[in-house]
Amino acid sequence: MNVNWLKKISNKKHHDAFTDLTRLNNQLLLCFRRATDHHSNDGRIILQRLTLQGKLINEEQFTINNSDLRDPKIYILDNDKLLLTAFSRKIEIDELGDGSNTSQNTYWYCSDNLHWEHKGFFAKPFHWCWRLSWYNQHIFSLAYAPQTESLHLYRGSGLSKLEADPKPVLSKAEHGLGYPNESDLCFVNEQAGTQAIAIVRRDADTFSTQLGKSIPPFEKWQWQDLPIYLASPRVLSLSNTILLIAARYEHGEFTSLTKKQKQAVEYFGSGNEIRDYGSGELKTGLFKLNRQTNQLSFLLPLPSAGDNGYPGVVIDKKGLNETGLWISYYSTPEMGKTQINLAYVNCSTPFCSA
Repeated sequence: MNVNWLKKISNKKHHDAFTDLTRLNNQLLLCFRRATDHHSNDGRIILQRLTLQGKLINEEQFTINNSDLRDPKIYILDNDKLLLTAFSRKIEIDELGDGSNTSQNTYWYCSDNLHWEHKGFFAKPFHWCWRLSWYNQHIFSLAYAPQTESLHLYRGSGLSKLEADPKPVLSKAEHGLGYPNESDLCFVNEQAGTQAIAIVRRDADTFSTQLGKSIPPFEKWQWQDLPIYLASPRVLSLSNTILLIAARYEHGEFTSLTKKQKQAVEYFGSGNEIRDYGSGELKTGLFKLNRQTNQLSFLLPLPSAGDNGYPGVVIDKKGLNETGLWISYYSTPEMGKTQINLAYVNCSTPFCSA
């Protein structure tokens, strides 16, 4: 597995970050947040159409009055219809100049690949549905509630009908695991039936990333620690056994770089991206998880530094023994200047074997 090419495609006049990526026919659709900085209240969503080589075709912008839009996700639905979601923090300034905010998931829909319509909001206020997944013609999403340090499973036949299960699937109160938040959820089908797999970031107590498993009707979950801290995870099923995980991770002994990997970082990196990865530094990279043995393995680092991560991934199936990956993420190689990266990773041998 190696990086074939990497392109820096963002505008350094802005803070461009928090990416997602999908493919529609012979185009890549890349979305990200553009704002003054990481914590500013002026976030809007940028959607770029790119060639498969990363060349810009056109760009669209999505805003909501008096709202900070964060962490967009882009989905291809049936008949090439498009769905764009984001989290909206509504900023209201009262007569005294004090700020208060309400937060809720929001979405846009495009039926003809050209015209977008803002359709409204979904899920409960302050329940952050991090990413959507589909199973049995229903939408599923794990939403985190910061105020109660809990993670909730939403499900429904459409976003307007999305409802949370009565009890959280993971919480500080019940499991003693504080502040579960960013997550991804995938469904794996096999002869024994369907299994849901979840990867969940945590930012409290032991900070241990959680691997969750459940079977229909997905009311009972089993949780266990993973051996490394992962943030903004993107999980894709490569086979009934192997899952691919792209994430921001904490570098250490578990992710030691080979000589070839160091050379690749130096070749594609810039600024402090090319320095040796120090213990405890946050980086972006790829992992594989054997869901039968629960063994997590490190696959590949991506040149990254400072504030970084939040990858989007598209699989390019070339043939039986060759697979490619388009990966979007952001990095901060120079102080205060984030940039969007688009990489193509070539896998010359099948890495989706156990």
